[in-house]
Order: sequence, then C-alpha cells, then structure tokens
Amino acid sequence: MNKIYQKMYSANKSQFKSVLGCLMHGVIPESWTLGCVFYKKQSGKAGGRRPLAGFTLIELLVVVLIVGILAAVALPQYQKAVLKSRMAEVLVYLHAYEQGEELYYMANGTYTDYPANLDVSMPFPPGAVSNEDKGYFFVPEKGIFLDVIGTVGVPSLHYVQGGLGHMPPGGTSYLDFVRDITYTVYLKNSTKPGEKSCFGRTKEFQDLCKTLEY
Repeated sequence: MNKIYQKMYSANKSQFKSVLGCLMHGVIPESWTLGCVFYKKQSGKAGGRRPLAGFTLIELLVVVLIVGILAAVALPQYQKAVLKSRMAEVLVYLHAYEQGEELYYMANGTYTDYPANLDVSMPFPPGAVSNEDKGYFFVPEKGIFLDVIGTVGVPSLHYVQGGLGHMPPGGTSYLDFVRDITYTVYLKNSTKPGEKSCFGRTKEFQDLCKTLEY
C-alpha cells in the first residue's frame, strides 16, 4: 500500500490525496513527500508500534568506512593545492624583485642588496615585516619570505629567492624563521645567469618543487 501512495505522488497526482489515503487506511504518514510507512504492533505490547525497516549496524559501518576512505584520498590533494596556491603568490613577488634588480643594473652597472634603492615600486603583502637594510621581508601569518641578494663585486651572490616557512614555538624574528621550501632565481649578470633552483626541507615540499612554474 505504501508503494501505491508513493506512485500517486510521483505521478504528479494530488499530494493531499496521497496523504489522505494513508490516513484512511490507518497508516501514519512519514512525511509530506515520501508517502506512508506502515507500522505494526509489537508482540505482547498493546499499542506499541515500530517501523518495519531501517539501517543495520553493518550498513552504517560501511558508510562510515567509505567516507573515511574518501577523506583520506581528498585531504592530501587539498593540502597540496593550498601549498601550491601560496607558493604561486611567492613567485609573483619574486618575479617583481627580479625585474627591479635588472632595471637597477641597467641604470647603475651593479645590483643592490637594498630593495629601497630599486627604481620601481616593489609590492609588499599585507602583514609583511620588512628590513630594507638587509634586503628581506616575510609574513609570519602566511609563512612567506623573500630575500634580495645583490652584493656588489660578488657575482655568485646575485640572486633573489623566496618561499614558504614557519615560525617555531618561541620564535620572534626572521632569524628564527624555518624555511620549508626555497625558490632561487639567479640574476642575468651572476655566475649562474637565469638559473633557477628549488629546495624542499621535507618530501612534501620536494614534491611541491617539481610542480612549480616560474
């Protein structure tokens, strides 16, 4: 009988008639959309009623197991996507500093360690802690850092680098900052013109290095 009333509703017939039919046959409507569910008296208990069907413990355990497997597969991929997105932001700042150094070299014949000397306006992300004298900035809340190295007369130290890291417990300054992944771009007039390298502190970040495009 339950199936009959469900078919009445699914065939675009009156929802009211479907539920009314339930009541006329002594059936308790489960909801206004799913039709009727029959109940029967429990043996030995007058007036006691219980549903005929339901989920078993095994079925619930299977569902929980499937959800757990899906989460175990999806969570690492999500974490990788977040790290790659953060590193893409780093590369934007890195490219800007590289271009600024090259323009400075064209005008002065040398690079500089001091971003304040560059002839272009360099971007700083919100919350950045910068040190113009030492040529770096980092964002503790986002775990982003960037260095500008243009030591005069030392071509091997002509590069810009940036990456992701974290502040360890008790850390207070840039010197305490732990670098998890470092991306380095050597400037055109260095000992390794245009060369790029990436270093990951753990396998997770080493794998991230392989996916980066500068």
